[in-house]
Amino acid sequence: SFFTWSSALGGQFFSQGDRLIVGLLLGTTVLGIYGAITSITVQITALTAMAISPLLPRLSAIWNQGTSSNEENDMQAQLEQATAFNAFVTLGAGSLLFVLAPLIVSFVIPEATTTVAIIAFQVGILIYAIYPLNAVGYYVLFAIGAVRTNLIINLVSGSIALLLI
Repeated sequence: SFFTWSSALGGQFFSQGDRLIVGLLLGTTVLGIYGAITSITVQITALTAMAISPLLPRLSAIWNQGTSSNEENDMQAQLEQATAFNAFVTLGAGSLLFVLAPLIVSFVIPEATTTVAIIAFQVGILIYAIYPLNAVGYYVLFAIGAVRTNLIINLVSGSIALLLI
C-alpha cells in the first residue's frame, strides 16, 4: 500500500508542481490561464480512467489464480480491446476539444481570448490526449502487483515532465 500511496502522491505532485513552476516563471495572469486550460484538459485523463478501470479486477483475478491458455487468450483479447477503446476515447475526446478550442476559450476565459491562448489550449489538449494512452499499462501494473514498478515509472516521468516545463 505504501507504493500505491506514493504513486498517487507522485501524480498529485506533478499536477500541482507544474502550476507552481508556471506561476513562478510566468506570473499570475499566465498561471490563471494555464490553470483554466489544464483544468479542462485533465478531464480527458479522468474520462479515460473511468473507461479503463473496470478491467483491473478481472485482470487481477486471472493473474492471481494462474492462467490456462484459454484465460491467457481471453486476457490478451481484453487488453487489446481495452487499449483500442482507450485510444478511441482519448483521441476522440482530444479531437473534439481541439476543434472546439476557440469556442471553449471564449466561454471559459473571455477576457483572455487571443490566438496565443487558443494555441496554448490546443497544445495542452495534445499533451493531455497523448498522456492517457498509457492508462491500460498503468492499470495492468497495479493488477499484476507491480506497484513498485508503477511508482518508479510515475515518479521518473513526472520529474522529467516538471523539468521540461
